[in-house]
Amino acid sequence: MDTPPSIRRQYASPPRESSDQRRRRLANRRAAKYRHFRSLASASDPVVELQRQQNTRRQRERRSLLDNEARDRLRAQNRRRQQLRRQNLSDRAKAEIRQKQRERQRERRQTLDNEAREELRARERLRVRRRRRQLKRQQELDEEDTLLPVQLQLLQPLVTDRDRLPQLRLAPELPTLRQHQEQQRQREMQNRLPFGGDEGHDVLVAACDPATAAVLDTRAGKCHISGVTYGC
Repeated sequence: MDTPPSIRRQYASPPRESSDQRRRRLANRRAAKYRHFRSLASASDPVVELQRQQNTRRQRERRSLLDNEARDRLRAQNRRRQQLRRQNLSDRAKAEIRQKQRERQRERRQTLDNEAREELRARERLRVRRRRRQLKRQQELDEEDTLLPVQLQLLQPLVTDRDRLPQLRLAPELPTLRQHQEQQRQREMQNRLPFGGDEGHDVLVAACDPATAAVLDTRAGKCHISGVTYGC
């Protein structure tokens, strides 16, 4: 009998395979083919169905005697085997598997009492909440990865201006901090002078010129004696 297409796809030859791996793969392929045709031949046999139920019951009893660590290790092993098997299945086979799982879950829930059913519902709600948190966290991480290049592009002009600041400070047309402080100090001194305004500025400018200083002193004396303001 020919090998079914699903088993042929499941145990297809990989690109690189050693002799030991090929021997194990072909042995597993023959075993899967044997189980497939045996299940088809004995699907309607009540004796085979009874034996399958007994095997399932004994397997559950053995698992109930295991501790938590061994049970978790066995579940992880079965989960990996199921994932590898389902990777090569067709869409139709996957849909059939999901339908069978729903039917088995429905049958198990019908045999449960109210307390066990509530516990199962609580675990299902917890699983859904955990899955939603994982999806939300993954979505936030994806949004951060998407916005990061945009933020870097927005920060580039700021970095460029910051790099240009030393050149702007060294520009000759802009006063330095010391020059600004000196100009501020001169303006404060001008405001304290009795002449005020531009006259005080003329006094500071003409301080080094003796002729101009003498004229300003004469004008200041006349303003003081006669009380008349000459442009003061």
